[in-house]
Amino acid sequence: MANAVLDVIEGERLQEHALHTGALMLESLQALKEKFAVVGDVRGTGLFIGVEMVTDRRTKEPATLLAEYVVAKFRESHILMSTEGRHGNVLKFKPPMVFSEDNVRHFVATLEAILQEVTSVITDPARQLKRAESQTSSEGEEERALYSSDSLSFECASSDSLSDEDSSFTSE
Repeated sequence: MANAVLDVIEGERLQEHALHTGALMLESLQALKEKFAVVGDVRGTGLFIGVEMVTDRRTKEPATLLAEYVVAKFRESHILMSTEGRHGNVLKFKPPMVFSEDNVRHFVATLEAILQEVTSVITDPARQLKRAESQTSSEGEEERALYSSDSLSFECASSDSLSDEDSSFTSE
């Protein structure tokens, strides 16, 4: 059985395909890094890729809540992914080896739309919400609900220096 799997991987040149498609993905994600200050780094090899979300590119302060929001928005688009890293702020991509160039374009367009939404909220004071008058003291489910993609209520200051402690905002 294992030999049959290896035969398919070799016969269909899936390793070469993964390297080629992964290079396209990395290049496309690097372009998003240049466009969005919340992308601190893009790294990986083949189709195993991570995108680090930060509140401040200079200090590399982790944007954990933003990463959770992005994962939730991907889920709404029927794209499954997760976060990784010490602070849970790295978007982790591990698509199947048959992931195509069309899949890359769709994935990157989805991420760009999510980041554009976040950026427009960050840079448009008229769309920012005031900090809730009272916050629950308990953590866990209530906090997760507060930071769900339905409310986009994680905190930030500006697109260049986002801080999980400064001010709240939400999307419409």
